[in-house]
Amino acid sequence: MTAALRVEKVSKQYRIYERPGDRLKESLTRGLLRRHREFWALRDVNFDIESGTTVGIVGPNGCGKSTLLQIISGTLAPTHGDVWHEGRIAALLELGAGFDPEFTGVENVYMNASLLGLTRRETEMTNGKSILCFPFLLPAVCLLLTASCFFVLASLSF
Repeated sequence: MTAALRVEKVSKQYRIYERPGDRLKESLTRGLLRRHREFWALRDVNFDIESGTTVGIVGPNGCGKSTLLQIISGTLAPTHGDVWHEGRIAALLELGAGFDPEFTGVENVYMNASLLGLTRRETEMTNGKSILCFPFLLPAVCLLLTASCFFVLASLSF
């Protein structure tokens, strides 16, 4: 099987400045006067994920999980390394982001799917199953999101 996602030698460095003016001083001297310390959030991360595989990224606070996910989704550029992927990647940066509270759950699903470039038919069918086939969601997905609970919003997000 081929890799659906490949992360190769990905590293991310941040420059940490003690005072806001230090960044300006360093810029004005074109780096001759070094006023930052380096912080490596990620160093030489490598892995492949095959299509159809479920993966979890687990680790203590500050170990780079969110940084890695941002790099994979394309919302953050790596300092070094490359990320290749097949298909679409959509970043869920905040639960409920992009949902319109004046739409029903069903309308929000179709709207967000269209923003990702999916047709109505592609949205309705995922591996031969309806996206909205979860029995516990059926009563709530027809309500406006303003009338729905957090659980419904969280379920629709995923």
